[in-house]
Amino acid sequence: MQRRYTRRLGPMLAPALLLGAFALPANAGVGDTGFGAGAAVLFGNYSLDGGALDDTALGVKAWGQYRFNPHFGVEVSFLNTGDFEEDTTPAESGGNASLSARGFGIDAVGYLPLPSNEMQIFAKLGFYDLDQELSVDGVTASSRGTEGFSVGAGEDLAVAEQIAIRVEGNWYDLDGADFWTVGLGLSYHFGQP
Repeated sequence: MQRRYTRRLGPMLAPALLLGAFALPANAGVGDTGFGAGAAVLFGNYSLDGGALDDTALGVKAWGQYRFNPHFGVEVSFLNTGDFEEDTTPAESGGNASLSARGFGIDAVGYLPLPSNEMQIFAKLGFYDLDQELSVDGVTASSRGTEGFSVGAGEDLAVAEQIAIRVEGNWYDLDGADFWTVGLGLSYHFGQP
C-alpha cells in the first residue's frame, strides 16, 4: 500500500523540487557586463493587409548578446516563425495558404536602471533581414531579404547566478503585413571573457 503512494508522490514531487530550485535567491550576474546567450519559444501573429492570411504560430528564437555596461548591450538573433496557415477560399476546395519566415536581426538593447540586479527590464530597437516563403495549394514562392526595423521590450528575471527567464515582445515593420511575436525563454550570462 505504501509503495503505491510513493509511486504517485514521485511524479508530483519532481516538478515541485524544480520550481523550488528556480525560486532560490539569485546572486548578481545576469546584469553584469559581458557575453550572454539564450533561446525562446515564440508565439507569433502574421496578418497580411486585406485579411488574405491572418494566423498565429509557434516558432523559435535564439540570441547572443554583449553587454557593454549595466545599461546598454547589442544583441544578434535568429528566428524561425513556424507556419502561418489560412484557407483563403473556405467555401470552395483549394486556397490553402501557408507562410513562414526565418532570418536574423541585430538590436541595440537599453536597460532601465533598477536597484535589483535580479530583474532587468529592457527595450530594444533593431534591424531585421527575413526570408519569407509563401505556399498556396502547393505552389511556393520565396521572398529573400525582406528588411526593416523592429522594436521590442521585455524582462529578464534571474533564477540563478547566471540564468534568467526572459519574457519579450517584438513588432516587425513589414510592408503589406502586420507581424509581432511574444517569446518565453532562458538566457545564460557568461560574463567577461
